[in-house]
Amino acid sequence: MSLKLNGQIAIAVAITAVATLWIMSGQIGGAAPGDTSTSDGKPTGAAATPPVSVRVVQMVSTTHAIIQTVAGRTEARRRAETPCRVAELLVRRVDSVEKGAVIARLATDDRKARLAEAEALLRQRQIEHAAAAYLARKGYRAETGIAASQAQLDGARAAIEQARLDIARAEIRAPFA
Repeated sequence: MSLKLNGQIAIAVAITAVATLWIMSGQIGGAAPGDTSTSDGKPTGAAATPPVSVRVVQMVSTTHAIIQTVAGRTEARRRAETPCRVAELLVRRVDSVEKGAVIARLATDDRKARLAEAEALLRQRQIEHAAAAYLARKGYRAETGIAASQAQLDGARAAIEQARLDIARAEIRAPFA
């Protein structure tokens, strides 16, 4: 094993010696730092090319304004805020309209029935909430029961507001002139 290790060390020393000699060969036998000629006396490198004339120009930055005019056609693309069919179209495609003018009416189909249903549900929730409050005052109902009935009452009020908004949205108005 020591023979094998000694052989590896000998190879490493030989490689290091060759590399060192190769690097040093440029330092020892090379030309002097200012010498630009070869052994036959001909110039090399930068001295071999003729001198080049150079002009220097001082650049100054300036600001330029870019004016661009864009012409186009504006087209309104508006969709209904509530799903339903168009029952009546009050203007033609090429007509001019004022801002806020009714341009179409949507079918109300079952909207009024949904409003009546929501109002009936509100009355039911009001009665249930009053009963829950009465039972809570007597100690027969927990506070969570009152909170649940209040949430149902608020939901019924929101359903009425939603039904009224759906009816109001049945008229589509021009967003701009």
